[in-house]
Amino acid sequence: MESKYHKTSAVIQEEWEWILKAKENPYHFSKLYDRYYQPIYLYIYKRTLNKELSGEISSMVFSKALHALPSYTNKGLPFSSWLYKIAQNETAYYFRKHKTTEHIFLEDEQIQALQEETTDDENSIEDYLTKLENILNTIEPTERQLITWRFFEHKSFKEVGDLLRITENNAKVKTYRLLEKLKILLRK
Repeated sequence: MESKYHKTSAVIQEEWEWILKAKENPYHFSKLYDRYYQPIYLYIYKRTLNKELSGEISSMVFSKALHALPSYTNKGLPFSSWLYKIAQNETAYYFRKHKTTEHIFLEDEQIQALQEETTDDENSIEDYLTKLENILNTIEPTERQLITWRFFEHKSFKEVGDLLRITENNAKVKTYRLLEKLKILLRK
């Protein structure tokens, strides 16, 4: 059974079969494109808050993915993990090139989930969000990305590890250490 955020081994295997077909004939890449265009677009849109720009970057992501598909190997992770890494790189490149800052678009339930993990205060979501925004702007980009993937994109520790090129266990350790860091920073 596939959850909303995590793929089963059967789904990963099905994707791998699509990938093998797409490696033989790029026409078959359309199934992967159809499945992942909207989530990748939304991931980028939450950072740019610009529809046209998000579409352009999404196009680059899928173009690069199709071009690099022959070198793609099955690591037992969803294909989306690889696409998110390309999307993260393309988005970061855009912000570096244009010397602008990344946005982080959060939904109330995401804020509330992180608030439950990082504070015992009974502060309002608005107060918490103000503090969180200030903290997210001061922490390292990789820490911000870890928080984004784990809490806002609902990635598994295995996926986060792969995206950051670390082990699943290291992703857990880094997440829990970062949560402790956030707790301390939020108390100040």
